[in-house]
Amino acid sequence: MSENYWELLGFKAEPYATKNPEKISFDLIEWNREDWKHVQDKLEVFLTDLRQGFTTGARFFGGWGSGKTWLIRYIEKEVKDENVFPIYTKVHGAEPSFNILYQITIEDIISKKEIIINQIKKHLGEETLTVKNYIELFEEEDLGKCVYEAFSEGTNRAFAEKWLKGQRLLTDEIKSLKLINQNDSDYARSKTLQNLIEVFLSLFSSVALFVDQLEECSAKLARTLSDVFREYLDAYPEKFVLVCSLQASQEEDWYGAGFTDALLSRLKYSVTLPGFTEDSMVSFLTKHHNTYSGSKKLGLFPYTEEGLRFLFKMTLPERRYPRFLFTQSAFLAKKMIVEDKSEITEEFVKSQLGSLEYVSSQSRVF
Repeated sequence: MSENYWELLGFKAEPYATKNPEKISFDLIEWNREDWKHVQDKLEVFLTDLRQGFTTGARFFGGWGSGKTWLIRYIEKEVKDENVFPIYTKVHGAEPSFNILYQITIEDIISKKEIIINQIKKHLGEETLTVKNYIELFEEEDLGKCVYEAFSEGTNRAFAEKWLKGQRLLTDEIKSLKLINQNDSDYARSKTLQNLIEVFLSLFSSVALFVDQLEECSAKLARTLSDVFREYLDAYPEKFVLVCSLQASQEEDWYGAGFTDALLSRLKYSVTLPGFTEDSMVSFLTKHHNTYSGSKKLGLFPYTEEGLRFLFKMTLPERRYPRFLFTQSAFLAKKMIVEDKSEITEEFVKSQLGSLEYVSSQSRVF
């Protein structure tokens, strides 16, 4: 069987990949949740606030694999042509600390350096930028120097990136950059990020900070982030947007995770992301397949409608989310090709229940 099983089925890209939605191109991000009318309504009002330059906040919560990161990516797509600067970060499960969250934030900013450089040139009316331009723009010598060096291809680029990421520099590295201070405490990192955002607010129509995987926070980190993000929301009276996502089943879980009312009360929009119903799963997968199938719309194929509805019934209720549907579908599609079947029918799903993930133990008796 070809490694690209999805090409054999007629798809232009792998429809069942469970990779981070941040890695998925915008042309494959389409609204495909007709059952999320309440989400779409709130999202439209939220996007209106963002486009009009208001400072605002939102929090998304739902089960694992419910589409929280996808929704963040969808917002990025909606405003990509409107001079909004998006910054994506997350709490890393292997090391849930402010240090690592901050480092991921800086890495995302550096990855968008060409966009930032172009905006600085436009803002200053300069075709060639010097370190002096950066120092004057950032109004902080160490920060200006390090952004300039990190965005260049010079010999000090690695040292500058290290400083920006909040790592401690060696004495020789400090001397090479001619810096005054380290940037290796959480307080210093928080202030550096705040200064960066402040400059971006002068360059772009709005800045949107997306913070993902907050369920990985310890109670202590949740309180720290509550204080930091509350301060950011209060510091910028306009043009700053904060979006937070948490794996949770109910509103109260935000407080149970350790986040404070001082932050949550400032996140104006609260959006819960429910799992599939039987009909909504059919609608979702039809739209999803059509997005990934190019000019020839495949609809539910390789499923028959009966096959997909049967899979829904067999799937554990707490696993009726896109991530788990994709895992099941990739398995079934590959098995369908290997066994030379033409479709994933109800009978075919029954024949695979013994090997299929996320189904109830009772269903395996078929």
